[in-house]
Amino acid sequence: MLLDTGATANANKFPLYSEVQKLLLSAASTHRKMPLLVLHSHGHSDHIAADGQFQNPPETTVIPPNLIGVKAHFGYGPKALNWPEDTKLIDLGGRTLTLIPIPGHSEDAIALFDQHTGWLLTGDSLYPGRLYVRNWQEYRLSIQRLYEHTASLAVTAIMGTHIEMSKAPGIDYPVGATYQPNEAPLPLDFEHLKTLNHLLQRNPTPTRIVSEAFILQPLD
Repeated sequence: MLLDTGATANANKFPLYSEVQKLLLSAASTHRKMPLLVLHSHGHSDHIAADGQFQNPPETTVIPPNLIGVKAHFGYGPKALNWPEDTKLIDLGGRTLTLIPIPGHSEDAIALFDQHTGWLLTGDSLYPGRLYVRNWQEYRLSIQRLYEHTASLAVTAIMGTHIEMSKAPGIDYPVGATYQPNEAPLPLDFEHLKTLNHLLQRNPTPTRIVSEAFILQPLD
């Protein structure tokens, strides 16, 4: 499984497909071609740009990077799973991930929990940086569900998809910065999710909040 394809489409500059194939071949117990599932933390352009490299190869499924595509592939709909309340198990064969819908940053945003590593993959919904929230109420509910669902799990790290904070508490880099000396590490921990949930429940209306590890930035 591949989560997100990044911000660069050009295969010459960013040969993502060929690198993924090397990894699949090295991981395979035989030389048979391993199937690949490509999905996205959400459908924004900096997470889907290299999708085109995966459109035609055999044994590859690319889930459309939008809410309709995600719901259709994973069985959300009438008389099926309820979006965004229900979680979905993804069986990779000997390894299972849990898909957790978390709309708010975007309507199709998801998190994934990997029981094998204990990693919680949160996309742009939680990372050391500016958390842009397009729908505050959806986001509040999503983070509450995410917190409640993972509270009993052995979360070893929360892995988002950007770093915009420095190691100095509450200090971020300018928007668009490409040089970030002394930046914060990418992994967060469960206490950061707990803090985020607490802040959101205390603020029912869109509010910019600067925390040590992240900044809530409402857009609605």
